[in-house]
Amino acid sequence: MSTLLGIMFGIAVLASFIIPKDSNLSKSNSSPTVEPATAEQVKQTPTNSENEEALLESEGYILDKYHYSIYKKPSDVRSVAMFEPFLPRDDTTLTLALYELVTVTYGKNTVTDLEPKLEAQNDTIFITLKAEDGKYVFMPVKEDTGEVSSIVFWLE
Repeated sequence: MSTLLGIMFGIAVLASFIIPKDSNLSKSNSSPTVEPATAEQVKQTPTNSENEEALLESEGYILDKYHYSIYKKPSDVRSVAMFEPFLPRDDTTLTLALYELVTVTYGKNTVTDLEPKLEAQNDTIFITLKAEDGKYVFMPVKEDTGEVSSIVFWLE
């Protein structure tokens, strides 16, 4: 019994150091409240895209088999689609994935030429599709097996 009382006393002492006396948590009948940020506080918040968390924008399936999740940072034009299981080493499946990503992210009927093109920029090869407002650029990330684990894409 004395051990139990000692533990309870220790917890009470520890809580008094952690929870300030004037906080809502120290009041027994009130729930904690959070004030919304003011517009001025939002303006003063630093926006560092490197530390910014990517948000889940969409999920779906390619051919009812390959699950994808599309992530995007609010301050970045690029999106990243991750696949589970990885897309096979197959041009047809990859092409279907490109069209699905464009449709889900930018809307239907925005591709003006259905034939994907390969373009080299700075020693990197990209896949592109002509769009109403420019071109969609895709950078597949391949595993050693040739399977595609993810695709980085954006509209230029």
